[in-house]
Amino acid sequence: MYPYNRNPQQNISIREDATQMPTTTELAYDKRLLSLLELALQETTQLMERYHHLMTQVDTLQPAENIIKSMYLDEKKHCKQLREAYYIITGKTPQMPDTQHAYTATQITDPKNYMEETFLQELDSCDFYRSFLLCVPQNDLRDIFFEILTDKQSHTNVFPYLHSKYFC
Repeated sequence: MYPYNRNPQQNISIREDATQMPTTTELAYDKRLLSLLELALQETTQLMERYHHLMTQVDTLQPAENIIKSMYLDEKKHCKQLREAYYIITGKTPQMPDTQHAYTATQITDPKNYMEETFLQELDSCDFYRSFLLCVPQNDLRDIFFEILTDKQSHTNVFPYLHSKYFC
């Protein structure tokens, strides 16, 4: 199974840990998990703003506006799903991150580099959500993280197409 360079012993330990999954009540006391969920919500908000900016501000990508809009709408859905996951675990609704200045850390000076940074952020998100998927016990939570993970993987598949069509 991919990646081929991983030690098979590590896969066994993951499966052994799966039999000792924590309950939702135990997850509510896991401060690290909750802070990671909050971080995921912030990053999803940043990606949502990045897609909005790519969709509206980069003239080169205007023909691909519908493709980018679908990824933008996926990120909006992910925000809702992450808030739902947080509520399932804690019984409390998390605060929404500030969206006004989500992308100001890296302004678009070069659309090609901005798109590459967005691609790399999506690629990192795949690993992040795969880890979440492996550590949650319930089907409701697993379904949420599985859907987000598959969307992230789809997004990473779009970037090579956009790059080759509009920047080469």
